[in-house]
Amino acid sequence: ANLKDIENQPNYTFVKADICDFDKMLEIFKQYHIDGVIHLAAESHVDRSIKDPFTFAQTNVMGTLTLLQAAKIYWESLSEGYGGKR
Repeated sequence: ANLKDIENQPNYTFVKADICDFDKMLEIFKQYHIDGVIHLAAESHVDRSIKDPFTFAQTNVMGTLTLLQAAKIYWESLSEGYGGKR
């Protein structure tokens, strides 16, 4: 619902996927030729970190590492490398 205003924009695509699924993240980078990442998928509720710290850390730490590694591998495969990537 938060993205309703932009859901029909040509430069927007929503993909529902597990941020910790490396193969899926790499597939998404390749499919959409991603050249920049803004990571907003972190768990943010303190209660969740207390009740289920493993899941909290899995999403926040491993999810972030998954995105970074997918970006690194995809961007290194391109002829321009990291040029123009964020």
